[in-house]
Amino acid sequence: MESRSFSISSPGLVPVLRDIRTMQRWEILRRAQRGYTMARLAEESHSSLEATQDSLDRLEAVGLVVRRRASSRSGRVAYRAPMERLIIVFDRASEMDRTLMRSMEGGMREYSRSVIDGAEPMYRTSPQGSIAIHGVTSVLLLEEDACAVRDAFRGAYALLVEAERRARESTASAQARGYHVTMEMRELNEPERPMAEIFMVEQSIADENRLVLCRAASMLLSPRELLVAKALGEGRSRPQIARDLGLSAHTIVTMSKRIYRKLGVHSRAELSTRLTAA
Repeated sequence: MESRSFSISSPGLVPVLRDIRTMQRWEILRRAQRGYTMARLAEESHSSLEATQDSLDRLEAVGLVVRRRASSRSGRVAYRAPMERLIIVFDRASEMDRTLMRSMEGGMREYSRSVIDGAEPMYRTSPQGSIAIHGVTSVLLLEEDACAVRDAFRGAYALLVEAERRARESTASAQARGYHVTMEMRELNEPERPMAEIFMVEQSIADENRLVLCRAASMLLSPRELLVAKALGEGRSRPQIARDLGLSAHTIVTMSKRIYRKLGVHSRAELSTRLTAA
């Protein structure tokens, strides 16, 4: 099966999409890629028969599931999600579509907030360090950097999808734990004042967290940027670095500014200290 696109303004679609429990039942069908009877779907979604049937009726009405006979003998009905990926398309020029999109986003935020608020504040650790991570910030970004961050989020989402597939197919799936992940990046109408940069770390692994935070800065640089950063930290002049790397002086100046911005430093002394810590 392939992806299937729906217009966000399709009659009745948004109320169904905003119904979290209904869409969770739909997701079970989408992942199964085969027909489920209402009773089986109710069992897998830990729902009542009445609630499950109501969801199926609503999903069928907007075209997100199709109904067929489970078998000619039993006469039972099976439901299937006829797409591998669901894509919702909206027209930015349409006021109605923008309103519906805001409604969708608001529903997602409300659900996400309720899940996070209901989660136990467990800061479990693994051999790789603390599992939990959280943070929010408003930043100024050049368009090229904004695109890089967006692509990093896309890569993280692809990693999540693949990691969950492995967990569900693993023989050790009973040991897998549930996590809630939210990702949102939005261009603002006007820049916000900088938020205070505060890192919250668990006391028992505070030193490890400090190391990770320092190391993460140098990991932001590309291999070529790292070469330039090390040369700057060693005190070499920009013209000399340009000659050594076979680049123009203008390129080195531009890369230097980008390196300072990525690492949050303002002088060569700060740069040298940051690289040494990394």
